[in-house]
Amino acid sequence: MNFTSNHRWPISLTYFISNNCNYSCLHCNVKKGSTLSKKIGYLKDFKKELQKLKSIGYSNIVFTGGEPFLASNLVEDIQFALNIGYTITVFTNGSIFNEIILKKIKESNGRIIISLHGLRDYHDEFVRQKGAFDSALTLLEYCNKNNIQTEVNTSVNIENQFEINELNRLLADFNVNKHVLLYTSPIGFAKHQKFIFNLERWYDYIHNFDSYDRKVPLYAELMVMTREEWVLLSESEKEKTKCSIPKNKRISIISKDQFANCPINASNSQNWSKEYLSKGIFSSWKTINPNCPAHALELDVEKYIRICPFYTKKI
Repeated sequence: MNFTSNHRWPISLTYFISNNCNYSCLHCNVKKGSTLSKKIGYLKDFKKELQKLKSIGYSNIVFTGGEPFLASNLVEDIQFALNIGYTITVFTNGSIFNEIILKKIKESNGRIIISLHGLRDYHDEFVRQKGAFDSALTLLEYCNKNNIQTEVNTSVNIENQFEINELNRLLADFNVNKHVLLYTSPIGFAKHQKFIFNLERWYDYIHNFDSYDRKVPLYAELMVMTREEWVLLSESEKEKTKCSIPKNKRISIISKDQFANCPINASNSQNWSKEYLSKGIFSSWKTINPNCPAHALELDVEKYIRICPFYTKKI
């Protein structure tokens, strides 16, 4: 792959190490026991490609899935990434964990990202797995005792919106470093769910946190901003709100030698082969991917401007 290296800030690599998963979350494309879930792939020449990306400035690797802790090659791949200088992040549903891997995450000054979508009853219902909430707390407790950095992601929707403050207070008991509120996009299995915010309602939601305790620092995917707010940003901040594709900021490695332009779109948009990427997609891609959830949804564009989902803001 012949990537350019003229990026303007540290860039991140997301590795979808497996589609295998043990949950069936309402908003996810992968279901427990589904055909897609059983297709466990492995990237040929993973180590070679990882070295190439490191040489042009990639500094962080996020292992995700599916559920990455189900991948038999996770320990080996993390060790290799650690050896060549990557910071390690693992994005997990919190159902299982491996102490060896968690120690390697700590060694790299990395973090573990855990999905928690509400309090016990709602979270278990949302991921369709009884006991899921308690399993996630067990992992948080282990990380807290062993000084491993943790982040919790919560997909917010109409049904769980009023549990966020209490969940945030609970996370403080485990010294969670960051709590990120994600917009539940109507894609994948969530496409026909009735609990999805429209973008304007999401804007109103994340701008009404005055009564929240914020025991753990609270961040949100903006997804949308009023044009009046946007014009007040500095030029550097405006750049960060735009799609990251043209800036060579991110890339996803999908199982079985597939690559995608953006982790958010990895399972919802076109995948590109290495041959196509080598022709310079990052320098030539000038338009927003229409499959990006921030840009695929209806919006009053005279009042609002669409924001890259990777642009999170402390609220």
